[in-house]
Amino acid sequence: MGMAVHEIVEAMRPAEAIDYLLSIIEASPAVAPQAPDPTAAFELTERQRRFLRALMAAGGRAVTYEALSYACYFDAPTDGDVPSDATLRYLAGRVRKQLPASFGQIVNLHGVGYRFQHAG
Repeated sequence: MGMAVHEIVEAMRPAEAIDYLLSIIEASPAVAPQAPDPTAAFELTERQRRFLRALMAAGGRAVTYEALSYACYFDAPTDGDVPSDATLRYLAGRVRKQLPASFGQIVNLHGVGYRFQHAG
């Protein structure tokens, strides 16, 4: 008998486990096709794309610095350090430069994190 999924995943690094589990979900016939990625129209790095997706997924609610750090850097080797607030500010600035006002804006919530505000 084969190994259970949780046994397989426990032996993997976190990023590998996430990729593996997503491949299982995507292969499932019960999963509906995903909508097109709204960030695809912008020339963003993968980390910038993760940053914007995390904000957009929150539906206008605040996303904390900690949650954004995890969303953007979950695959980075960890030694207990998390990206600094300055790193996240830099990332936010780079994403802001790519977004036209007609798409929306990234709002800084001082001491908390960021939120995405759709245009209109």
